[in-house]
Amino acid sequence: MGVFDGGTHRVRVLTRDGDESDHYPDDVRGFVATLRKRSDVKAFETVWVHFATGDVVSDLSHGDIDGLDEEEAE
Repeated sequence: MGVFDGGTHRVRVLTRDGDESDHYPDDVRGFVATLRKRSDVKAFETVWVHFATGDVVSDLSHGDIDGLDEEEAE
């Protein structure tokens, strides 16, 4: 099983022209405040990304476990 080893915020930004980009700012609140003022930003999403070390990493957002066969996961 993987061992928790920290994490960071990811901010996914969608602009009005359809471009999508991921950002990993040190100051998330300031970054989001700036996004809210920009007229070219259609939407954004903030997510806490967990880092883990080891053979198996659990994807907490979807409940999936990478590294296991379907039979092993049951």
